[in-house]
Amino acid sequence: MIVLKTEAIIEERIKFNNGQLELTGVLGYPAESEPQLGVLLCPPHPNFAGDMNNNVIQALARRLAGTAITLRFDYRGVGASHIELPAGVSTIDYWDTVEEKQDYKDAEADTQAAGDALREIAPIEPLITIGYSFGVVTAAHYAMNNTEVELLVGISPPWTRIDFSFLCDYHKPTLLVCSRNDFLYKQEEIDRIRRVISQSTKLEIINHSDHFFRGEEELICREIEKYIQQVFAQKGV
Repeated sequence: MIVLKTEAIIEERIKFNNGQLELTGVLGYPAESEPQLGVLLCPPHPNFAGDMNNNVIQALARRLAGTAITLRFDYRGVGASHIELPAGVSTIDYWDTVEEKQDYKDAEADTQAAGDALREIAPIEPLITIGYSFGVVTAAHYAMNNTEVELLVGISPPWTRIDFSFLCDYHKPTLLVCSRNDFLYKQEEIDRIRRVISQSTKLEIINHSDHFFRGEEELICREIEKYIQQVFAQKGV
């Protein structure tokens, strides 16, 4: 039985490779007990304050590391993660183009490399993938492409920018949670998504806070912990 708990944790900076690129991340795990599950945390878009030290990603990583081994990481060109670009192209230019074209294959490859690194370091089951904002996209595609993922969580999905209808083909337990005050919240899109997502997906709307959950990190941590416990209790894990 998985029991989520808060206890002393250890954090360790690591490096891992995606092809020729060296990426960076931070592992977190219990200081005095064996982790019960693995958690991969996917940060938001780099040009919108998106890195592994984002308030939501960092709070979840540290909270869940009381029970799990967690990995939060930086996409290419963010923090100390490397990127290779043509002359005259900045990292900001690169990520602007990614967003403009909605071409996320590089970010998804970075996420796959992070997941591979986590599995190599600690091949623990069950494995959970959590994404925040843009990270919902990379987390969802990672979950869909890796059968060992048993649970997916998306926080503040960018509803008005991305069509999440692709999740209708994903049938493992999924929680999508956002605030009604999110600047990306659109009731028409929420209603449409409710009609197309699979029955295994739970859509939870919070009536306060906003997209960023600043000062509300405890709230989002509790919501996700509750969902994780419910899912694995039903599974008998």
